[in-house]
Order: sequence, then structure tokens, then C-alpha cells
Amino acid sequence: MHHTTCAKLRQTEIYAGLRTDSKWKELHKAQIQKSFKKRVKMFHRISERDLMSSASCDTPAQPSADTAQENSGELAKQILRLH
Repeated sequence: MHHTTCAKLRQTEIYAGLRTDSKWKELHKAQIQKSFKKRVKMFHRISERDLMSSASCDTPAQPSADTAQENSGELAKQILRLH
């Protein structure tokens, strides 16, 4: 979805003769950051739900800082793969 939007925008801007590289890069960067933030928010919501359901078990409700960091690293890799 994200890529088709970008492609369409790029085409229309080229045809209109308006495209400036810096403007385009800014727009593209903002687009990626927006979708990144949305996915991170979604990811956190899912992990919170998982924590709630696993809290009844004898596992600690709070994951260690290491796992949290590992998870965010994994998430970043997945997101990069999507672009």
C-alpha cells in the first residue's frame, strides 16, 4: 500500500514537473516514520495483551530489559524488510 501511494505521487509530480528531490525525500521520510510509529504502537498493544494473558501463569509479568530490547530490534528488522 505504502509503495503504491509513493509511486503514484512520484508519477504525478514528475508529470506536473514539480518534483524536487529534497521535497520528495522529506515527504517519503515522513510517510515512513508515520507508518513506523503506527506499527510500533500496534506491536506494543499486542505485547501488552500477551503480557496480560501470561500474567496468570507463574512467569513474571514484566519482561527483562534484554527481551524488550531484543523484541524492538526484531521489530525494526521486520519493518525495514517491509520497505
